[in-house]
Amino acid sequence: MRWNGLRLSVTLLTVFPLRGDAAASRASGPDRATAAAAMAWAPVVGLLLGAIAAAVLLAVRRSGIRVRVERKAAGYGTADEYGGTHA
Repeated sequence: MRWNGLRLSVTLLTVFPLRGDAAASRASGPDRATAAAAMAWAPVVGLLLGAIAAAVLLAVRRSGIRVRVERKAAGYGTADEYGGTHA
C-alpha cells in the first residue's frame, strides 16, 4: 500500500503499466490517498524522465551524429516512454 502512489504516478506519466492492488483498483479506481500520493510523486517521476531524455541526447551528441538527428533521437526516446501521445 505504501508505494501505490509512486506506481500510479509512473503508470500515468509513461506507458509502463506497474500493477498494484488489482482487486481494489478494479472495483472503484484509486482512493483519494493514493491519487494524492501519485500527484506528489509526479514531479519526481517527470524529473527522472527528463533526465533520461537528456542522457539520450548527450549520448547521441557524443557519438558524432548531426544536430537534427540528435533532437529526433531524444524526442523519439521520450516518445517511447510516453507512448507517442505527445508527438
